Amino acid sequence: MKKTELTTETPACVLAKDDMGDDLCKYCPLEKKGVYGVDGGYMAGCEGSRCDDAYENYLDECALVNDR
Repeated sequence: MKKTELTTETPACVLAKDDMGDDLCKYCPLEKKGVYGVDGGYMAGCEGSRCDDAYENYLDECALVNDR
């Protein structure tokens, strides 16, 4: 998996994916998330398509914090 540059706050501890809620979106590699406007209507950005990648990014960030 290609590492993405994370610009979110450093996570304090490791949470289960299901416990993260919308905070998981902070680690998502997609540019557009959720529902956003386009010419002529709206588009659904991810619909959970990259949550596994987002969680891996979160775990990578947690590992970096723990290695400090």
